[in-house]
Amino acid sequence: LPESIRKAEDYLKQKFSDDKFTVGINISAGSEARYWGTGNFVRLYEFLKNYDINCLVIAAPDDQAKASEISKDYIYSSSNYDEFAAMISRIDMIFTPDTAAVHLASAFKVPVFGIYVKYKTQDMIWSPYASDFDRIITEEPNLNNVKFEEAINKFKPFLEKHLK
Repeated sequence: LPESIRKAEDYLKQKFSDDKFTVGINISAGSEARYWGTGNFVRLYEFLKNYDINCLVIAAPDDQAKASEISKDYIYSSSNYDEFAAMISRIDMIFTPDTAAVHLASAFKVPVFGIYVKYKTQDMIWSPYASDFDRIITEEPNLNNVKFEEAINKFKPFLEKHLK
């Protein structure tokens, strides 16, 4: 893992020439039902540009084309799980539909904003045990009906709490 951490740190130094607060937007979750839509992720990325922070789109290799529609320059992708974990350990917050990212963020005490599908199940929604957390949950079969305004109205105070 130390080599993966070095790679993550080098990547961030190359992409961002400063030590600003960095938000990761993870767009991958292993299922199209948990993809929030390119338009929503573009709006989230544009929203984050209103703050004096760095923003990094995180995507699985299979989702790189989607990621490049959201950001042309600030995309991180790796098929190596150690490198994915190392990157999460080096960002300051993550916005994600993926519970694997939630668990990693919790292990590194990285604040998490989750966007989840809880369709026809009584299962408990995964939440981190060691980091600050907020979320949007839909009981629809996918994230298609989670409106940008609904998510951003909940995410904005969560983000601003951590920027202080």
